[in-house]
Amino acid sequence: MPFVNPYNFISLPNDKVQKLSLEDEKYTKGEKLTGKLVCRLVTKTPLIIPDHERKINKSKDEPYDRYPFMKAFADGEELPMIPGSSIRGVVRNVFETLTDSCVRTNDDYYFSSRTGLAKWPGLLRKTEDGWVLLKARRYADPRQLITKYARTGETVLFTGKQGKNSYYVQAEGGALKGYVLKMKPIALGKGKYSAYSVMVQDGENKINVWTQEEFQPFLHNIKMYCEGAAATQAEQYEKRLKQLKVGEMIPVWYEPGTFFLALSQLSRNVYANKPKSFLEKKNLQPCENRSALCEACALFGFVGDGSETGAMGSKVRFSDAWNESANVLGEFRLLPILASPRSSSLEFHLRFPGYTYNADSPGVELAGRKFYWHHSDFDISALRPDENPKMSAIMQYANEGSVFAFDVYFDGITEKQLQQLFTALTLGDNREDGEYCHKFGHAKPLGFGSAKVVVEKTVLRNYREGKYEEKDIPDPASLSLPPELQKMLRFTAAAGQQVDYPRRQPGGPIYEWFSANRPPQNRPAKLEYYCKLPLVSDSNISLPENPKDRTARASGPPQGQAPQPSAAAGKQQRKCVDCGKLHWTTYSGPADRVRCYQCRNK
Repeated sequence: MPFVNPYNFISLPNDKVQKLSLEDEKYTKGEKLTGKLVCRLVTKTPLIIPDHERKINKSKDEPYDRYPFMKAFADGEELPMIPGSSIRGVVRNVFETLTDSCVRTNDDYYFSSRTGLAKWPGLLRKTEDGWVLLKARRYADPRQLITKYARTGETVLFTGKQGKNSYYVQAEGGALKGYVLKMKPIALGKGKYSAYSVMVQDGENKINVWTQEEFQPFLHNIKMYCEGAAATQAEQYEKRLKQLKVGEMIPVWYEPGTFFLALSQLSRNVYANKPKSFLEKKNLQPCENRSALCEACALFGFVGDGSETGAMGSKVRFSDAWNESANVLGEFRLLPILASPRSSSLEFHLRFPGYTYNADSPGVELAGRKFYWHHSDFDISALRPDENPKMSAIMQYANEGSVFAFDVYFDGITEKQLQQLFTALTLGDNREDGEYCHKFGHAKPLGFGSAKVVVEKTVLRNYREGKYEEKDIPDPASLSLPPELQKMLRFTAAAGQQVDYPRRQPGGPIYEWFSANRPPQNRPAKLEYYCKLPLVSDSNISLPENPKDRTARASGPPQGQAPQPSAAAGKQQRKCVDCGKLHWTTYSGPADRVRCYQCRNK
């Protein structure tokens, strides 16, 4: 059954965005307005605002942590409430999208992915201004004759022998000089495990050269290993790498043709382009100085480069939202496990005209600003909880139809800014039964948190003759929402469709779908995909449970047309020197070094 992924992305503008100084007449010209917007928030689906300070820790009798709905005291009474910061963040995100403002997200991580292409042995030599990659021959040491007590990067002398498909360490001591590389052994099946490696230099030809800046993705790859199962070995590698002097070497694995570096033969690639790299091309990186501000930072404020003009306070303030309805709180529910953001899902987080690409491919772009689809058919009783005490939790929710009241205060803003703020709150439809809604709180991918914000009145405040005067004025005129944002925020946009993370079958693991979305054998360095995340503007926003099912594909090449290997992927057929069979490969080097994937990994 086709499904709609819980989130999608609003496209970034095509052209580079202009940022203006706070002294520009756009912000200085005309009357400045001060006052407040009196607002009401009405939930359309149950809402979860977990109170972490009142969390009830798991125990022998209760294996799950329990989170009550957020409460605080007001006028001596403890009431359910929504922190103003939770509302502010959601409204600012809409405001940024509405005005093509900067993208204030965690943009400093690296994209990474597995290609399925086995890496080759090499040696990194440190230079005055960077690194040089040299060819190497790998000797496996399955009996740990010389690697048992050696550390990664240590130099060893040994005798080796050539086997049917690989080279092996034969004995300690000898004429061969190698460098030890130890990573946590991987189970190969039938009680066998991968062996430690010793890399021996194979000629003086430079394969590739990196500056210190270009070397950063590999350093990030090492840190990823340091956070995983092979942390001990990766930390040894990292320590040795920092100790290297100019001219010294350390073993490494590299991908032929692309020269991605890694600590193991079957490893993920870390790409040079980060989200920030794409944002800077469109001038959408977070603002850092008052001399160049986007419209959102000019209103909501920012913290930037630390200089005198590198920060600005907000001109708007959101009060906490207090409950105004009876029977607001529902029961406690054990929730399904929520998926973590996956920067390796390039087919979702990046956009490219074709189906063979990675984060460093020319022409690839960031998918955009993340929003969640509404679940207008939400049925809380249909949720399938995951009974996993380490990752699941029990949370209390506020019922559908609950009402919360809050105010938004503004100080010294222009009429245009008030219009934009009003639109970001009401989404251009200031009615309680309006069709455009926000998503607040926890568990948005599951369907929780849809709510409609209504501005009940607009109040201006003036200071005259030593006192403040307030008066109600007509609501500002709403601005029109961009088409993609309008569709994404429409409460019924995904009505009648299954909204869930990618799975091969209901309740199945998410990773299986992404694995099935990539051709399984001899995948090229530029990843191939069967399906990509549909555009918000597509008439069909769904994806198939089986990525190879062309009849259910949302967008892309004509139905029934699969990604083709060979020329489109930069491949050619060549004979393996070990098994003698023809295989598709991206390798274009000497014929006596052509070895197929299976033979390299025996």
